[in-house]
Amino acid sequence: MKKTLLILSAFLCLFTSCQKKQELKPVHIKPITIEQDGAIITSDPRFELLLIATNLAEFYPFGNYTTEYASTIQTFFKNHKTHPLIKQIKKMTKKDTFYLDYLMVFNCISEDFTSFSDKTLHNSAKKYWKKHQEKFIQNFNAFAHDTHFDKFYLAYEHQLKHQLFKAQEYFYVNSSIIPTTNSILYKNNNQKHIVYCSNLSFQDAPTTIPNTIIFQTDPNTKNPYNKFFTQTNFVYNSVFTLIDNNWDQLKEPITKLIKTLFEQNQITTKIEETHTIFFSSELISLYMTYHFTSNEYSEDVQKEVLEYLNKYYLYDFYPILQPMFQEYEQNPEKYANFEDFFNNYLVNKIKNISLN
Repeated sequence: MKKTLLILSAFLCLFTSCQKKQELKPVHIKPITIEQDGAIITSDPRFELLLIATNLAEFYPFGNYTTEYASTIQTFFKNHKTHPLIKQIKKMTKKDTFYLDYLMVFNCISEDFTSFSDKTLHNSAKKYWKKHQEKFIQNFNAFAHDTHFDKFYLAYEHQLKHQLFKAQEYFYVNSSIIPTTNSILYKNNNQKHIVYCSNLSFQDAPTTIPNTIIFQTDPNTKNPYNKFFTQTNFVYNSVFTLIDNNWDQLKEPITKLIKTLFEQNQITTKIEETHTIFFSSELISLYMTYHFTSNEYSEDVQKEVLEYLNKYYLYDFYPILQPMFQEYEQNPEKYANFEDFFNNYLVNKIKNISLN
């Protein structure tokens, strides 16, 4: 009996020890945040560390980004290029899925770097990350500690703040971006939008997290095309979320639409389901932004933007989409906001789009 108790006791001690080993040590780094005309501009340490890791993994586009800051990263983290996190990212990026999801993954990580929640992930990403998230958060947490990331972040805080100030100036000069976004999506001017900044984000990028975008490193403050695409990125994340939420209804008609578009232009590239959601979200967001903001630009800019869209999407979709946007624009009493309009009107219209 005593022997049995000793074995059981030893087993429990071993089990408890294993449990303790699995506990992740918190990382305590405060994000840097300023606000400008409804934009909450922030340097988030989780985002910064993720971009550093992708840079070390030589993952396009961040691995190719040659700046003084990127060179500093290569030097500071040179002894960690074979870290388990870097190896995991390299392995995940072989299929390109990680690229489609990395912009939102940092938001799944808790502020102390100890846990991973998939609540902000879109449906197809949840399936993908379910098998990767436990190992990923363990590696992510270990990478932060092993590289002394807290010291790096503190040492380069001045550069990160400088990036925030450039973004602040951009939104000061283009102060209509947030109010216009809110008038389109929410019919009010109260919604705040988060702008994530990094010295590694070389261009604006949308996310699939509502009311957030990734901001470019060197914005041309007075370039009207920059303003247009920044505006589109704010619209995109809401459109993406709504398409993803209604994908059971939209999958077949949108897939058929893109297949027809490719066949008409003799494109043989196979398009995956996740890419289809991104493609359709981008298409609707760009034409939608054009419709609601074109009066803010000169006729030359309007013409060039529309020509770019038609060339990029291989078809003039505006005559098809314009009446739909006009329905929302001209009947404000029928729809509480864009989400209401999308769910109760636009879904059915999208299902019936035809290129014939």
